[in-house]
Amino acid sequence: MKLLLENWREYLQEDISDYIFLAAGEDNLFDALEQHETLADVDGYDLMDKAEKLFKDSGIRISRSEELYEMVLDGEDVVGASVTGLSNSEEGERTLRFSVAVSPTTRRQGVARKLVENIIVDNPDTKIEAWVVNEEAMVPLLTKLGFDGYGGQSDPFMRLRT
Repeated sequence: MKLLLENWREYLQEDISDYIFLAAGEDNLFDALEQHETLADVDGYDLMDKAEKLFKDSGIRISRSEELYEMVLDGEDVVGASVTGLSNSEEGERTLRFSVAVSPTTRRQGVARKLVENIIVDNPDTKIEAWVVNEEAMVPLLTKLGFDGYGGQSDPFMRLRT
């Protein structure tokens, strides 16, 4: 059983390495596209539209205070993305809230985990909350990454324990 799990983890890592993770803030995205030789001719605005559609198709509404943070590309297709936005918590602290969307054909490959890990690593001294829409997938993942506090529709956020 242990060998099977190790082989599965290797398989997942190989799959993730085939994807391109790009900073998706408008300025960062265009710089990243220019620097990536296979994506130099890709339309950044088209990628942003595809990422927004991915969120819409996933049932996640991007609020006005959120912006694209990172995209995951398979060729010119956006197969995953994250959005972030700053807000005030109930205690009045500045909080980074985020959401993650992954295409149905790309789920269960570690893409969402990597998107969340990148947000955590990039914001080490910030209070972080996840907006949970896909309870079945995200609650177990976020719990493994150190989040707690999910209260369902009455409180759809999980908070990173500090």
